[in-house]
This record gives sequence, C-alpha cells and structure tokens, in this order.
Amino acid sequence: MHWLKSYLFVFIGFFVVPLTAFAAGTDYSKQPSTERVISHADLRKVLAQPDSAVILDLRRSSDYDKDTVSVPNARRLHPDKIAEWSGALPKDKEILLFCAHGRSISNASVDYLTKNGYKARLIAGGMDGWRDAGGATAPKPN
Repeated sequence: MHWLKSYLFVFIGFFVVPLTAFAAGTDYSKQPSTERVISHADLRKVLAQPDSAVILDLRRSSDYDKDTVSVPNARRLHPDKIAEWSGALPKDKEILLFCAHGRSISNASVDYLTKNGYKARLIAGGMDGWRDAGGATAPKPN
C-alpha cells in the first residue's frame, strides 16, 4: 500500500499540477519580445506603423473560416503552401505571423522562414492570445 501512495504522489506532482497550470492558460499579454516571439506591446507599436512589417495570418482553414476577424493588415496565406508563397515576401522587412494559438504552425513557419533568410517572429499566443489581450482586430477581407 505504501508504494501506491508514493506512485500517487509522483503522478500528481508530475502530471496533474503541470496540466492544471497549462489549462489555466498563459498570460501572453505580459510576455516580452524575443528573437522568436513578438510581444503584444511591441505588436501594437508595429500596427501603428503598418508599413514597418508584413503580418501573416497562417491559421488553418478550419480556424480561419470560423472566425470573423483577423489582426489588422494581416495577409491570409495557407501554411501548408509556404514553399510556394514565401519567395514573394520581402527580405528587408520583418515578417510577423500567427496561427490560432501560436504553437505548431507558427513555430514551423518561423523555422522555415528564418532558415531561408527572413527575419520572422510569431505573435505571442497566436490569434487567441492577441484577442484575449484586447488586441486590435479588423474584419477579414471577403
């Protein structure tokens, strides 16, 4: 019976507590900018100067289609076709991109673009994080 208590303690400590913290969410509004991630505060500055960067909406079609808004001035591109459209991006401007949550699609896209000579960063928390932080949105183009 002692082993069961030990096992239960380990299970709670390593799995339940971290999952609870993850489920509570991350406050992306306070995350600082890094080489890989642009903070919400810095994105607000970029949005005040629309020509200073290229903003890409790389949400999966299912996430994009069920939403009515995007980040202002964002261009909608399909992440699975990055090899086709990335060559048309300017290399003299920063590329800021987002998916729904700022995880797999954003990270893979930043990896691809930086490997190919672009200065690219993802928006902290993706569209969900930006919206939750009260970030500006605009209606999606038709």
